[in-house]
Amino acid sequence: QKLDHHWSSRGSLIAAKAVADYVKANVKLSAIPEVQFDLKAQAPETYQESSLLPRLPIAERSKYKPEAFVPYELVRKSPQASLIGDNQAQIVLVGSSASKGERQWPFEYGLPHYLSREVSNAAQAGRGPWLPMEDYLRNIAFQASPPKVVIWQLWEAFLLDVDQAELPKDWMLN
Repeated sequence: QKLDHHWSSRGSLIAAKAVADYVKANVKLSAIPEVQFDLKAQAPETYQESSLLPRLPIAERSKYKPEAFVPYELVRKSPQASLIGDNQAQIVLVGSSASKGERQWPFEYGLPHYLSREVSNAAQAGRGPWLPMEDYLRNIAFQASPPKVVIWQLWEAFLLDVDQAELPKDWMLN
C-alpha cells in the first residue's frame, strides 16, 4: 500500500508466490495431500485505513486520497479430506496482520493456492511477529505433532526495531 505499511493485495500475492516457489523447491511436499484452490479477484474497493497518514502533519493528509485495492476470495476446488476436520496441519503460517489480511491482503490465500496444499493460519493481527510465534511454539498441538513446514511472515522493520512490537518488558527474558 502507498499509505500503509501492509502489502497491497497484488504485493501479497507476489510474496505468496515467491514463498510457495521456495518451499516447493526446498521441501519434499509429496507426503502432504494436494488440494486445488482458485483465487478469484473481486470488484475493486477502497482502502480506508492508513498507517502513514497519522504520522503526517494534518495539513499534509488531504494530499493523499484513499487507495483502491483488489480483494480476493479463496475457493477450494478439491473435496474436504476429512468430514470432521481431524487431519493435522502439515504447513502452518505464523505472522501478524499481513498474514491475517484475508481478502484485503491475501498472502494467506495465496499460499494454499500456489502450494496446492492446505495451510493452517496461526497469525495474529496486531501482535507483531514475535508473540504469535511464541504462542504457536508453546501450543500443545505443535509440540505433539509439529508440521513439516512453518512459514513465518516477519517484516524487516521488526528486526530493526524490536520495540515496534510492543512486547511485554520481560518478554526477552522469558
